[in-house]
Amino acid sequence: MNYRQIIIISVLFVFALSCTNDKSIRDEKKDIKTDVYACVPLQPDLSTSLQTKWENKKILKENVVDHMESLDKWQGRAFIPGNNKNVPRENAFVDFSLSDLYAFEGSHSIKLKTPTRLPSPMQSDQRMWDWIFLTREFNDEDFTDYTRISAKIYPDCPGHKKIHLFMILQNGDNVPDKYLREGLHTVMLENNKWNDVIFEVPHLKRDQVKSISFVYRQQGNEIDASDTVAFYIDRLAWQQAETEHFEGWDTADDIVFSHTGYNLDDSKTAFTSASEGNRFKVLSVPGNEVILEKDIKSVEGAVGKFSEFDFTEINKEGLYRIQYNNKTTEPFPIKNDVWNTTLLKTMNFFFSERCGYELPGIHGVCHSDCYTLNNQDTVFMNGGWHDAGDLSQSFANTAEATGTMFRLARNFKANDSELSKRLLDEAMWGLKWLHKNRFADGQKVSWTVIDHWSDGLVGNSDDKITSFRFNERDNRNSIVAEVEAMKTLKDSNPDLAKKCLEFAMEDWHWNEEKVHSADLAVLARGVWAGATLYEVTKSEEVKNKIIGYADELMKCQQKEPMDWNIPLNGFFYTNSKSDILFVQRHVVSLISPILGLVQLCQLFPQHENYQEWHTSIKLYAEYLKATSSVTDPYNVIPASVYKLGSTDNDQIVNGIAMNDQYYLRMFPVWEAGRGNSPVILSYAVGLAEANKVLKEEEIEKICQSQLEWIVGKNPFNQSLMYGEGYNYSPQFSAPCGDIVGGIPVGIQTKGNKDIPYWQPAVLYNFKELWVHVSARWLYLLESMYYSEKEEI
Repeated sequence: MNYRQIIIISVLFVFALSCTNDKSIRDEKKDIKTDVYACVPLQPDLSTSLQTKWENKKILKENVVDHMESLDKWQGRAFIPGNNKNVPRENAFVDFSLSDLYAFEGSHSIKLKTPTRLPSPMQSDQRMWDWIFLTREFNDEDFTDYTRISAKIYPDCPGHKKIHLFMILQNGDNVPDKYLREGLHTVMLENNKWNDVIFEVPHLKRDQVKSISFVYRQQGNEIDASDTVAFYIDRLAWQQAETEHFEGWDTADDIVFSHTGYNLDDSKTAFTSASEGNRFKVLSVPGNEVILEKDIKSVEGAVGKFSEFDFTEINKEGLYRIQYNNKTTEPFPIKNDVWNTTLLKTMNFFFSERCGYELPGIHGVCHSDCYTLNNQDTVFMNGGWHDAGDLSQSFANTAEATGTMFRLARNFKANDSELSKRLLDEAMWGLKWLHKNRFADGQKVSWTVIDHWSDGLVGNSDDKITSFRFNERDNRNSIVAEVEAMKTLKDSNPDLAKKCLEFAMEDWHWNEEKVHSADLAVLARGVWAGATLYEVTKSEEVKNKIIGYADELMKCQQKEPMDWNIPLNGFFYTNSKSDILFVQRHVVSLISPILGLVQLCQLFPQHENYQEWHTSIKLYAEYLKATSSVTDPYNVIPASVYKLGSTDNDQIVNGIAMNDQYYLRMFPVWEAGRGNSPVILSYAVGLAEANKVLKEEEIEKICQSQLEWIVGKNPFNQSLMYGEGYNYSPQFSAPCGDIVGGIPVGIQTKGNKDIPYWQPAVLYNFKELWVHVSARWLYLLESMYYSEKEEI
């Protein structure tokens, strides 16, 4: 072989390697099933993450404001913001000093040393001990020209698996905001190495900067981790770099698309707010062969003007890109069962949120000193799943997720036995926790916020003693979970199945005895849970009750079109005597008001009330169809119509006026807690279930749009599911770290506005991982793609 041949072969090899190095192609070849089925936490491909983008930005301008060679402008404080008007704890001492042990540059860094807890006992309503502030003060300086804050941090935290700090920017009197959400950012750190810490701040005022703080929250430690930690901080700088789009309905000229891809038989669209030509192309990957060239569709409406690309006719499996003028998307697949990857990643999320279970690299067997006292018995409450980034536990959310997993396990049993087994294993983990946290008279361990690590030793300061109570929602969700478990286990474990049915009937009994409410949510959950129970008991008493509940439920619905600018009807009021529409905020307690009505149509197709149930379902679906069209081409379902005086008028009036009293808001009216993922997923579950009766193609497309919004077809071209697609952000699950498959509470609004806002900062609640969001994701996938007809 001569020299020229060697050069040609080498060039061809490098070219081939560059083609196969495409990050999406690598992802397609990697089968994540092996790790998911083996219960090994998935590791993300960080090359597609927003974090990697931040770390590799070109710095256009920099101002190093502190090399940490003096303590002159530094202060230390210890207090919990929001408590006692932010007054530091009396006699609090914060240990910080110059250190020459570790220095990123120069001679010194600043060392912050702190215990992980205080000796005072953990109270039932206490989340953690103090917040330890190390603050660099400024004199109302203007840093508007800079878009981010940078620092170097070296943690020395022996035995700690996941380490984080807060960064807090204080500017004038407007940052942080009154809810302590704007101005805070969470950074995850690797132990015993210098970390490049970045706080992107283009969304914040920075014209009167008073301070930048590094904050350690005293959240305890596991038994094998040190009870004292240290952080070495160096080279604090302001930097200017290009920033990501963070507010508005426009796409900032990006082409937004479903990063997960598209099913062969589903509709396939993408769009951009750019207008740069009349034609678009779909290209193959690799090879860039033109598979389709077609005219764009111009879409103009309430949320803006867009160029839409419809490539539904492509029905060949493969990887593709969209090209529009000089813009090209990242690759995406078109194939059968394209959403399966998100189901697997969601199961990884639940596994990684297990409480009381050793998860290598995340935590050991945790919270074995959190317990409930029941007469002379001590019931240890660890188990189940950490419900959120604050390590909380929720009976209702655990029950909802458990029931959905049992249903999915059943539906996959014939066609994918391995996946069915994995779903069953996780469902059993949830069921075990439900069973040990139920008490006499229908009482449950309803909700517990932990928010700290404990040493597992009973009797010292970090114990958490919980309580139990009666809660209607807990029991309704429990009924569904127990029935789904019974149906799944009746052949493989008949004794446990029998026990599950007994528990379901007990919960039904206690709710019937204690709950006498005409509120919409209570009625809707009553029909849903009761219909599920009737399916396996055929109880005439249950049947009569749920038909009566359905009658009352339908009295809460607006039947006739309203005399509004958009003549809507089909929505529900809070009760039959109210003129306040039923709405949900970031905490969604009701999956859908019509789930039970759909079940009644399926159970009793010959009943004299069938047409009323069907009509109610149809009206509600038409309402969601009409409101989702307002956000075309996103077709994300708006929050609700609000009446002035029902809640915060300053937010309501920023919606679309229906008349002088009612306004349609795209996002909920909210206070501190914000995020619309659970809202749109719950609407979509209701629609998907309704479509089992209505069978409309348009409804399928709307449900699909809610899935696609989550995985990238949103104004920011960011997948909200961690480890899925492109541009996914770090999320707030600080004690456990970022988890592949986690979905945060979601896109919010800024202040009183009603337009999408997805700031780069990482914080609760908007970027916090909550299991009820992921439970709704599983429910929606099951309703749309994985349901099977069952014989009981």
